[in-house]
Amino acid sequence: DFEASARSYALAVDELNKVSSLRSSEMPMSSHPEVEQLQREHHFLLLSSFLSLAQCHLKAGRYQLALENSEQALLLDSSSAKAVFRQAKSLEGLGRTSQALEAFVQAHRLAPGDREVERQLRLAKARARQQRVREKMLFGGLLETGLNETERVSA
Repeated sequence: DFEASARSYALAVDELNKVSSLRSSEMPMSSHPEVEQLQREHHFLLLSSFLSLAQCHLKAGRYQLALENSEQALLLDSSSAKAVFRQAKSLEGLGRTSQALEAFVQAHRLAPGDREVERQLRLAKARARQQRVREKMLFGGLLETGLNETERVSA
């Protein structure tokens, strides 16, 4: 059940953010190895929660929420191939074809051997080509109609 999972991950993000605000206001910054380890674990859990939330929202067709959670994950780790891939899928779901293609290209750069990324990149390129053909047919026809009318007026 994606709804229950999304609620659980959202709760985890809320709790982790509370820990972050407590830590920053009450704990002195330290380079103690145990504190550093806790900070790494906190970062990992928060990143994992945002990635999982994005996936839940993707599966449920809530592309805007998936995009927002992907972007939160990217704020934590800009080199996360999963975050970029989920961002691309979200953009695709929102119909933002050219932005999705750019994100798929970036995901492929980050994970060049990932077959699913490669497959989705090929599909995104094909969709972008189809969209350009549709736009050319639509706008090309409008331009030709406009030229024909201009020619009649000037004749």
